[in-house]
Amino acid sequence: MILKQPILLLLAIFIPSLIMVQSTKCKRSGGDRLVPYPFGFSSGCPIPLNCSSNAHQQLDIAGFPILNISNDRMKISIEATCNRPLRELHRLYGPNYAPTSRNAILLQNCSVPAACMIPSTMVYTHFEALACSTNGSSNISCYSENKANGLIDYSKVIKTHCKSFLSSISTESFNESGVLEVQVVELRWWIQGRCSVLCSENALCDEIISPFNRLPGSYCRCPNGFIGDGFRAGDGCRKGQLFCFTES
Repeated sequence: MILKQPILLLLAIFIPSLIMVQSTKCKRSGGDRLVPYPFGFSSGCPIPLNCSSNAHQQLDIAGFPILNISNDRMKISIEATCNRPLRELHRLYGPNYAPTSRNAILLQNCSVPAACMIPSTMVYTHFEALACSTNGSSNISCYSENKANGLIDYSKVIKTHCKSFLSSISTESFNESGVLEVQVVELRWWIQGRCSVLCSENALCDEIISPFNRLPGSYCRCPNGFIGDGFRAGDGCRKGQLFCFTES
């Protein structure tokens, strides 16, 4: 009888702790879709996604469909929408993601053209057939920033003389040879925290300062010869399988 009380006390402490750990685990599968950590479909995932229940099971983030997720970036679809308030752009900025400088943000209802590295004729060519051009394609402008591997400054876009967020164009290069992805925006993603805390053994890491809240963020990845996602809470990094070939 004396021994049972400490055991019951231990169980009372252990079981709620186990439930709490399980409830914070990231669920990375939804339907027949499996996404890499830190993405997932539960509150325990650093970057939670939504998955539609239709036949195509479209993934979305912040209400925008996801086209693909790769490395430290993802691309989402931005359907051209007339008179969408400019501050709706803020939906593309979260604690763990933001638009990269490889985007040109398309704007509408501008009293003064915004600074853009894509020639206006190229913008009009891709959007003159859309319903939004009924008010005159000359009313469409775009905003971009000339910096490598950076993030679009939200505060600067808001300070343009434009009222509406029309869509986006994503491109590897803003010169004439660059391929334009129309109605697409590229987002950089990361996890809040330091490399030493988030990354697994053998992983490489990049640290940034989040434009959302000015807190440090990290992106973990595995070096050549290792497979995995690089995160302690994910698959970590492990040696890849080696194949030996012998001459016949």
